[in-house]
Amino acid sequence: MKLCKLKLKNLNSFRGEIELDFDKSPLDEASLVAITGPTGAGKTTLLDAICVALYGKTPRLTGSGSQNPSHLLSHGETDCHAEVHFVASGVRYLAEWSLRRKSSPNGRLLSTEADKLISDRLSARGKALGASKNTISEEITDILGLDFDAFKRSVMLAQGEFAAFLKAKDEERRTILEATAGVGIYEELKKALNEKVRVVREEQGDVLNKLNVLPEASREQLAEAEAGLGSLQASSNALSVKNEKIQKEKQQEKRREEEFAELQALEECQEKLVNQQPMIDSLEAERERADRANRLLPEKQRFDIAKSETKKRLRGFVRLRPNLRKHKSNSMKIKPTLTRKMRRIR
Repeated sequence: MKLCKLKLKNLNSFRGEIELDFDKSPLDEASLVAITGPTGAGKTTLLDAICVALYGKTPRLTGSGSQNPSHLLSHGETDCHAEVHFVASGVRYLAEWSLRRKSSPNGRLLSTEADKLISDRLSARGKALGASKNTISEEITDILGLDFDAFKRSVMLAQGEFAAFLKAKDEERRTILEATAGVGIYEELKKALNEKVRVVREEQGDVLNKLNVLPEASREQLAEAEAGLGSLQASSNALSVKNEKIQKEKQQEKRREEEFAELQALEECQEKLVNQQPMIDSLEAERERADRANRLLPEKQRFDIAKSETKKRLRGFVRLRPNLRKHKSNSMKIKPTLTRKMRRIR
């Protein structure tokens, strides 16, 4: 998390609007920022403003009774406001918390880059305007990976707890440090680890007891066991050779089965072809007749052409026959006259 800007109004000793911009000079170039001032100047209030904007409560005001965050409102003022701009995982967010006297506080969490409202719920009650059903505190926990207690322990140490830590005795200081740093989980892990070690040691003891109960073997027994082991090893080697031979025979048998199946398929195909031989012969004869017909086709075409021309000539001859008959009759009448003339000429 990177803090970019803090704005507050009418919180404790801060009256009016206050803005701290960590993205502008001189704060943007500072690797370390110290908050100094006399007691009551408002140093802790700056940290309270960050916490209440993010989680709706502060280390001093946890949210109920006399510790309600509404006590942050400056005396005599009617409203207060806290606003935090921060970047987490490369995304810029804006968290707001505001309060008017005699009213419930309001809050918002927005993604400023997308200008999108994430949540406006400070508690689980009521309807949310944003897309999320979680409260602002729950959304902040998901974004930062820290709930309020973890944020309080890892990011800021409350003033009261720090003073108690400085004044406490060694054992009390150790307790405060464990509570503040949240190292109680390591104590739980230590207990779980010790319990696991105890169980393993008990199991180890049981195994050792069982081993101690076993009688010691003599040299003759060891030699006999080694001989038996050698015999078993030889048998194992022989079985391995036999198994390899069996595997080869299985592969050969599998190939023979495949070849036999292929042969059966070929025989069935041959039988089908034999059954189809008459039809093949018929088709072959028909194909030969078709070939002969194709060879005679030019002659048939010439014959058809000649036949057509002959028919045309015959039709022309039929049309000329009446004229021929008339001409023949006339020639018969003229013939005697010509004969007579021929006689005179003689």
